[in-house]
Amino acid sequence: MPLESLLALVEELRGRIETHGDSLRQSEALTRYALIDPLLRELGWDTEDPDVVMPEFSVDIYDGIRAEPDYILMHADNQVMMIESTKLDGDLQESVSYRINACVHIGIRYFVATDGRRWEIYETYKPAPLDQKRIVSLDLMSGTLGEASLNALALWQHNLASGIIIPAQASIEGWHSLSDIQPEPSDKTPTQMMFPDNSSVDIVDWREVLINAVQWLTDNYHLDASHCPIQMPRRGSSSSRVRYVLAAHPVHPSGIGFNEAREVNALYIELDYSIPDIINNVRIIIKQVGMDASEFKLRW
Repeated sequence: MPLESLLALVEELRGRIETHGDSLRQSEALTRYALIDPLLRELGWDTEDPDVVMPEFSVDIYDGIRAEPDYILMHADNQVMMIESTKLDGDLQESVSYRINACVHIGIRYFVATDGRRWEIYETYKPAPLDQKRIVSLDLMSGTLGEASLNALALWQHNLASGIIIPAQASIEGWHSLSDIQPEPSDKTPTQMMFPDNSSVDIVDWREVLINAVQWLTDNYHLDASHCPIQMPRRGSSSSRVRYVLAAHPVHPSGIGFNEAREVNALYIELDYSIPDIINNVRIIIKQVGMDASEFKLRW
């Protein structure tokens, strides 16, 4: 997908909104035909292939309750995104909570509400209030043509296929801010990590993101034993569920030793976590020392 082609389409869609706005505000079907389908196709989603896009898909959730999203986007036989559409300038907040809950029950990580002009992307599994589940908010009529086109790349098929939604500008430059990455277990792993002082290291897996972050923070006197222990957010009321991310001694509050400990500058990292947890653990450590995760970047 050449960027020039996307730029041309966004310019064309802007023209349709300006010229046919009154009609589009009266018809969801016309909005889908004139605005939504063309953008999905341009971003790699073949709307004519039911293996890629399932329109008007009806699915059981639980106890006889059904969801009927306007689109479900597929990759490698996996449902990766649910899209609910409305007519131009329609209410994007209508039934969002219900749709997100439906995604969780079905096993779909991302939900989108759109009127063809505005696209709001939610991470359904994110443990946060509804407004904080929204990770991307795109308006095709906002900003320059280039800015709108780059923002639209959040919906790019190759972006979603990686399991990680990241801002397009970071993708274009090659570096992805740690604060923007939406982690998803996948075969895709970073190969380089950049720190706030613009130094960088080569890495081979996600665990090295955590290890090198601690290494850099301790080497540069941002992190020491006084910040420890640092723990994962509590899961349940039992103290046995509390686990450390980083500590001066490789022992969890339950008295059980770290499953996979790595010593860095006299601090111990617990590496026995999933990929999403590892990325969140890096953010937790960075926040603990008063720094911004956006200053740490990854490259694939």
